[in-house]
Amino acid sequence: MLKKTYTYTSGKVDVYFDAAFGQLNKVVDKKNAILITDEHVFKAHHAKFKNWNVITLKPGEAYKIQPTADAIVEQLIAFQADRSTVLVG
Repeated sequence: MLKKTYTYTSGKVDVYFDAAFGQLNKVVDKKNAILITDEHVFKAHHAKFKNWNVITLKPGEAYKIQPTADAIVEQLIAFQADRSTVLVG
């Protein structure tokens, strides 16, 4: 797993590359993370998402629209996400 840190004027962001799903619990705490995926990936790997907070989106370019972004924000609010919440896509 390759970790790269990007530094901005107001903080840092860690990005991980070439990691397997099984390594995710080494990087983030399940209680403080929300996974964002599409229906195809969720169906294909349903067992891996067990015990994680998950937002599942409809797949395809047709759904990359503002109402989808609005739905994500609503679900983040429902999960009580805050600044310490880690989003994984």
